[in-house]
Amino acid sequence: SIKDHSWLESQRASVNGEVEFNPWTEPYNSELLVVFAEYQDGLRFSDRTNFESCGMALEALREHAFANLRRITHDFTVRGEEGEYILGAGGTIDSSLLLLDEITQDPRIQLAGAPLIGVSDRDSFWVADDANPYAVFGIAAKVAGYYRSEPYPISPHLFHRQGDRWMPLDREAEDEHHPIPNLNVIDIVGKRRDGGVDLVVIIASPLSADARSIFRLCRKLD
Repeated sequence: SIKDHSWLESQRASVNGEVEFNPWTEPYNSELLVVFAEYQDGLRFSDRTNFESCGMALEALREHAFANLRRITHDFTVRGEEGEYILGAGGTIDSSLLLLDEITQDPRIQLAGAPLIGVSDRDSFWVADDANPYAVFGIAAKVAGYYRSEPYPISPHLFHRQGDRWMPLDREAEDEHHPIPNLNVIDIVGKRRDGGVDLVVIIASPLSADARSIFRLCRKLD
């Protein structure tokens, strides 16, 4: 299962120290965490010692876990068009599709460029075409909305492929060398005589249509 790094601390805090919460976890990137679980009617996060007591090396258990994930998600759905897609595996484990390297190579996903993915929440896995600025903006906006509204949020970020991992496309809010240098400020606030307010974004230099710039623009407006 894919979670954000704060999930582990929040789960431990929720049990108030009554029971030690120590699932088998591995860091995936700066934003995401892999949590190994048992899947039947839902996810059950067993204590790490339960896995270790199986008598198998962790590497073998890991391979077994990924084989099980492929088995239970082999007939996933793909909805969307023109570079904007959402994939589904029945809910609960949809975000875990991120762990399957081949997932964005499905022929139903038509991309002119490289894939970008998003895991806004537990039940969503988004794919965008990084060569299509409209698709990047559209998926970025959907990821931001679902991250705020769904009950099990994971990450508002988009991720691109680097080596064998999906890494954040644009993690930092501040980049003084980018045309949109700071995502956390409103550049100009104009108060109207009628009581209204105008909020203005300043683009400091010409903005290109690369995926990172489009994602920053969406984040700034959001």
